[in-house]
Amino acid sequence: MHNIKIPSSQLSPAAWTYERLGMYIKDFEADLDSEHEIGARLVSFGQSITFHIQKVGYHGPDIISFDGIDSNGQKVQLIQHMSQLSVLLMAMKKLEDEPKRIGFILDKKESD
Repeated sequence: MHNIKIPSSQLSPAAWTYERLGMYIKDFEADLDSEHEIGARLVSFGQSITFHIQKVGYHGPDIISFDGIDSNGQKVQLIQHMSQLSVLLMAMKKLEDEPKRIGFILDKKESD
């Protein structure tokens, strides 16, 4: 695990959480082989939802978002208050010839 030493006065809570998620995602992707890409399983909806993560973002002081594709090929977006954030990162069989890697995209520090 990484320790971020960024004064809280410089980042909103959502931006800080986004930075932390980026590091977890990059570390997780570093161990994936060429047949897998990053996905997530969410279990807080009374059912389990699994999807390929394509984008992570944040808005304002407290919202984190995940965009992706579910197992049926449908576009999904999770918008969640950061106080409720609980995401199981998982390896999923790639959807295309090349596995999608999003960790480096998070380095751009884009917000939606």
